[in-house]
Amino acid sequence: MNSQGSSPKTNRTSPRRVSPSKITNDQEIAKKALYSALVLLAKEQIKEKEESQKQPSSDDFWERMQSIISKHEAQMDQITVKAVNIRSKLNNKRLEESKAHSEVMSKSKAQYQKILEELDQLSNDQTKFKITEFTNKQKELQQDINEISSQNVQLTESVQKLQTETDDLKQKLREQSSNLEARSAKIKARRQVSTESANKIDIQINQLTNEILAAENEIEELKEKREMVKQLVDTLEISKSHFQSIFMQNE
Repeated sequence: MNSQGSSPKTNRTSPRRVSPSKITNDQEIAKKALYSALVLLAKEQIKEKEESQKQPSSDDFWERMQSIISKHEAQMDQITVKAVNIRSKLNNKRLEESKAHSEVMSKSKAQYQKILEELDQLSNDQTKFKITEFTNKQKELQQDINEISSQNVQLTESVQKLQTETDDLKQKLREQSSNLEARSAKIKARRQVSTESANKIDIQINQLTNEILAAENEIEELKEKREMVKQLVDTLEISKSHFQSIFMQNE
């Protein structure tokens, strides 16, 4: 245990903070020192009583008692000095801690005040900035609204024009559809007439073909008959010549 009574050195620029555990430890040391002194004193007193009961009083005994008492007084003085030094050390530490705390609080208060001022300034700047930004955004928004309105007018005109063109186109499509239907009906009627004419022509062709075949057959038959007639004529010519020769011979 440190028996010196000098106070510890402190750093004025940045005071060191003494921890509560350190102060509590010093207090426990002082309590233990006082308690040890009291216990030692009690033991010596008990021992003195025991010695006084065993031995008769004499000068040597009283001298020895005086020596013990002086020794105890010296020990008590040392303990008292140590206790005073510890108490002084604790007081100095408390004063140092209080001063450091005051300085810290003063600095903290100044910093807090400065922060409040900076916050106020920042709040004012933010308010001005927000107002300016809001004004700029409002102008931009109004400009966008005007542009959108103009675009909406143009779009409405375009839609109306497109609607008119669409209606005209629908009317033209209906007219063309009617014309196509009429033409389709005419074409269908013509196709029907053409089909009927084609059927009639096919019938006539078939009839003509049959007539041609019949005529060809007749021609073949006529050819055969002609051949037969020719043969008959030839035969008759031969017979005529024969008969003429016979008649001429008879004349």
